Amino acid sequence: MSNLILPSTLIQELPYAVSVQLAEMPLEAQREFLDEYTRKSRSVAVSYLLQFFFGAHYLYHNRWFMQVLFWITGGGGGIWWFIDLFRVPKMTQEFNMQLADEILRGIVIRYRLTNQNPKNRIPENRPRQLALPDFNPLDLQPKNLASGFLFDFKLKTWSVENEGQYDWDTQTSERVLTVLNTLDGHNAYLYMTYAGQAELFFCYALNLHSVDPTLENEILANQRPYNIITYNGVPFYRERQKEGMFFDLTRGAPGQRMILWEFFDGLRENVLRIEQIGRNHFRTSIGRVIQSYEITDILPSGEGGGYQSASKPR
Repeated sequence: MSNLILPSTLIQELPYAVSVQLAEMPLEAQREFLDEYTRKSRSVAVSYLLQFFFGAHYLYHNRWFMQVLFWITGGGGGIWWFIDLFRVPKMTQEFNMQLADEILRGIVIRYRLTNQNPKNRIPENRPRQLALPDFNPLDLQPKNLASGFLFDFKLKTWSVENEGQYDWDTQTSERVLTVLNTLDGHNAYLYMTYAGQAELFFCYALNLHSVDPTLENEILANQRPYNIITYNGVPFYRERQKEGMFFDLTRGAPGQRMILWEFFDGLRENVLRIEQIGRNHFRTSIGRVIQSYEITDILPSGEGGGYQSASKPR
């Protein structure tokens, strides 16, 4: 259930079958479930307060007949009231589990996530085929880069270690190349978009907590980071949010649901990216928008002697 974005405390409360089905749903469906469940679920603490001060804990759990009977009998002369001291946690759990089932059924219908109609089936777990440039050894472009390639950027030589692909729910795609500095061994990412005006970002890997130690808790609690993040004295403003699937093309692993938040500085020259893959895997990077001509001296892999990108149709 690595695709769940729900808080871990909530996952422990839910029936296992509900958690499994939620893990297969889009992030927006999970957020809808979380919002509705948070509004309608019952609290053990509130149940006890209502029992102690008003004897109205059955009313809180929508058990009207039992509530009226409880009041008429005076809580069974106090005996019933005393027994309920031990029953309240179980009553609250049963109410919340039934509520989770009802909310899930409603979301399934609204999102039409059944397999009865082929048009409503969840897409196959494989990356889209991208229309990448043909391989021309005399005119290699950044979009020709693949695992094993070398290139120069900012007077340094980098090797492509890994290829990944984002397939966004908006039917657009983006490639990411994990690259390694051949001298100092530092990692970086080269992002290339495939929709409208092409964008290239060259970013260096960061630790999420080095940006802001409270960021992870903020994302897990509210399903999004802050609107403004300051890093090294520079404010970055949240501009875009994308949801979709991430595929590790080099390893050929199954795709994972993920969400991306992109932040830009005031001049929109520098970018901060925060990715949440599954629930607890975060990838953070910072860099700048670059032009294709800044990537020079592209050399193809010596293994196989050609362009072998996993995302290019063969």
